[in-house]
Amino acid sequence: MPRFIWTRLARALATVAGVSLAPASAFACPFCYAASSPRTLHAFYVSTVALTLMPLMLIGGFAIWISRAYSKACNRNGEAADANPALEP
Repeated sequence: MPRFIWTRLARALATVAGVSLAPASAFACPFCYAASSPRTLHAFYVSTVALTLMPLMLIGGFAIWISRAYSKACNRNGEAADANPALEP
């Protein structure tokens, strides 16, 4: 086998061994509400909202960017941005 395959295999085995030998870290759940202060809970809620909205804002920004680029391209060619020749009689 090529050397890079052995390297990847060794890394994968080391990762699996490290995760399986450290089960105590699995009990460190960040959503343990009983042991959290109100300030920590507020931080969890804010980060949850931010992580939820981020993909939506990225998709919306990309859609707006495509729409504006399309409008500019149509204006450069002298066409109306909302004219659809397939719908004209």
